Amino acid sequence: MKKKIPTFKSDRETERFVAEADLSRYDLSGAKLVRLVVPNARSRSVRRRVAASVAKLDPRSEDEALQWIEAVSAAKDDETR
Repeated sequence: MKKKIPTFKSDRETERFVAEADLSRYDLSGAKLVRLVVPNARSRSVRRRVAASVAKLDPRSEDEALQWIEAVSAAKDDETR
C-alpha cells in the first residue's frame, strides 16, 4: 500500500519534499495536472497592481512589508529561472 502525500505548511517544505522523496512510494492517484501561469513582473498591469497594493500597506507594519519584499523577490527569482 502506498503512502499518502503529507500536508505542508509552506512552499519551501513542499519543494524540499518533492526534491528529496521517492514519489513512486506515494499514492498520486488523486493528483491533478495544474498549469501555473506566472505573470511578467515587468508588465505595466502587474507593476500597477503591485504599486496599488504597496500603497495600501501600513508603513508601521514591518511584517507586512517584509512579506511583500519576499513575494516580489520570489517572483523575480522565478522569472530568471
